[in-house]
Amino acid sequence: MKTLRTLLILLLTAAFLCCGAAAADAKADTDARRADAIECMVTCGFLQGDGHDLGLDKALTRAEAAVLLVRLCGAEAIATQASASPFTDVPVWAAPAVNYLCSEGAVKGISADRFGSDNPLTARDFTVMLLRTLGYRESSGDFAYTDALQFAKTIGLYDEAEYEWLLSSEYNRAAACYAAYRMLRLCPKGNTLPYVQTVVGDIRASYTGVTADIICGDNLIYNTLTDALNALRAEKNYTLTQSAVYSHTISGVAETTERTTVYRRDNRKNRSSFDVAQETIRGLRIASQHIRVYADGDAVCRSEDEGAWTVLTILPHSAVELHHDIPAHLFTPTPSLCSSAEAVRDKNGNVVISGFSSLGQLINDMTGSASCDYFYDYTIVVDPDTARILSVTVSYQDTWLWRDLPMEVSYEVEYAFSDYGSTNVLQGMTGADKTIG
Repeated sequence: MKTLRTLLILLLTAAFLCCGAAAADAKADTDARRADAIECMVTCGFLQGDGHDLGLDKALTRAEAAVLLVRLCGAEAIATQASASPFTDVPVWAAPAVNYLCSEGAVKGISADRFGSDNPLTARDFTVMLLRTLGYRESSGDFAYTDALQFAKTIGLYDEAEYEWLLSSEYNRAAACYAAYRMLRLCPKGNTLPYVQTVVGDIRASYTGVTADIICGDNLIYNTLTDALNALRAEKNYTLTQSAVYSHTISGVAETTERTTVYRRDNRKNRSSFDVAQETIRGLRIASQHIRVYADGDAVCRSEDEGAWTVLTILPHSAVELHHDIPAHLFTPTPSLCSSAEAVRDKNGNVVISGFSSLGQLINDMTGSASCDYFYDYTIVVDPDTARILSVTVSYQDTWLWRDLPMEVSYEVEYAFSDYGSTNVLQGMTGADKTIG
């Protein structure tokens, strides 16, 4: 399973290559930038898929565009109170958005009673919607529909490379999302603040100042963790080791489980492997070890060091996605994480991110063996020069009630990255090739 950013770059590259030499030249300056912007929009919740796919290469319909625009306006709650529009072809899920945008003058129908909900949008169509959202109007003489793209370029919504790409490419959801991202960072008509900053000035807005800072590139936590994830993806291979100690004491009886999980990643072959060793101490010692290897959706495992490899024929898509990019699930800087954390620089100049979270994977064993539905403290240290994560510590201590008895619970977890570019990573992943080919 390729990461979102990798898929975006491949998609954008393919689109540019289909547009001839001029677009191919522009590709070098725009595809990575667009991929980062779209990933940011997805992380912040502006672009959402159907639960399985973002559909980035699909056309954007007018109904989908309306929903996206309402999210950009931070008006999801307000839209539910808007008066009904005169259009009879709007699906229920898009009705609040269309009603609101119609009342604000940001959209128009294709006739007196039809919105054209299923009609695919052209680059010009969506650009007009964005310009209206920014406060520009055809009726005020700001621009004409026919020259909307040119006007958008003059105010900075598009640069020259993006403008040329739009003129020669088939418009899709990825292109629309990137345009929306640029719109959020642009100042509305008659205003000196980026649009996204003006939205959060309204207490009714559906997103906060943290999201606005992320979009504007002003959130240190988001920038630091995003750079760290991109740096990991750029590595040929690496190893991530998780050392976890879970313990609880009840009625004087203590039980401690120590688990070490070694996650090896080969980015060149898009392959990940797990080596999990666990020891539970409660009078008796029980040790077990298993290895799982995932490669392009295939999975194999073995229970013991000398056991035969077994192909896993039934594996949830979510599990494959998780196991292919553990760091993305552990360290993705969502607005929620960024709002509950703080970042400072230590005496060595490293960025130290600390806070609390309820993200299950960070405290869980990386195979998902431990359950977690409570808040815990964490600290992530990143070297800003190399964008490498230096250390991660997670801790949780509390007293629970179990059958009316107090139970002292403690979780201590540490993560460490190593073997950047080392062949040791590849050697640790051998053994499954004969099984999966």
